[in-house]
Amino acid sequence: MRKIERLKNELNENLDILIGSVVMYRSKCGKNCTCNNGEKHICHYLSTKKEGKTKNLYLPPRAVEEARTMNERYRKVKNILQQISQCNYESLKKRNLTKGK
Repeated sequence: MRKIERLKNELNENLDILIGSVVMYRSKCGKNCTCNNGEKHICHYLSTKKEGKTKNLYLPPRAVEEARTMNERYRKVKNILQQISQCNYESLKKRNLTKGK
């Protein structure tokens, strides 16, 4: 049971999550801008699904790293939940094998 308690604690420490992907776009803004002759402007968006549709939220430069960190936490939480489920499965399996039918 120690493993599951450790996993629950780890889960509680990582609940500041964000589901989606941080994507980078390169774009041109107008015909008189230097971006038409060389490097395009870089901008970041958070891409998520809502009710089956893709939604993009513009991320200002100061928010990009925070969004990435929160997205990494989501992946970690997903993994922790899978481990907790596996522990619960094993526990249930042991109890069912030792008890009568």
